[in-house]
Amino acid sequence: MSALRSRVLHSTLVAGATFVLAGLAVPANAAPERGDDFGPIPFAAGEGCEFPFAVSGTGGLVNTHTNGEVITTTGRGSALTFTNPATGAVFATPSTGSNQRVTPLPDGTDLVVSTGNFVIILFSTDPGGPSTTLHHGRVVYIDDNGEFTILSSAGSETDVCAALSS
Repeated sequence: MSALRSRVLHSTLVAGATFVLAGLAVPANAAPERGDDFGPIPFAAGEGCEFPFAVSGTGGLVNTHTNGEVITTTGRGSALTFTNPATGAVFATPSTGSNQRVTPLPDGTDLVVSTGNFVIILFSTDPGGPSTTLHHGRVVYIDDNGEFTILSSAGSETDVCAALSS
């Protein structure tokens, strides 16, 4: 799994259960896959927050389907736990449901539409980064070979970095 593709965590679907892998070749109508427990995965300062943090996850059950080049993943993701090692602050999300659709565009980028509950981690190299945000709703963004540009969002958001900074 590419580190660049591990920045969208479906605290419902893909977020907790597994990391989103745009361009992953999977058989159409694949059977549900149980997500492996993972982590803690460390992120350095600038990779999601201005300070270092780690994330781990447990459980999850996802379905991945392909229709041509479009990849759709649905299901219930892992419960996620974010930790600030410097302060000991912890932020946790329950396992919930989400949906993600990845559509390749002619210019080589991917259009990603995520709905439900999921975490998007933006690095300092991404527009608007660094940030780590738990989304409850819908977000549309472009994935340009690992650089994310958020086009629109609807619903509520929780700033994970702010939660971990205390």
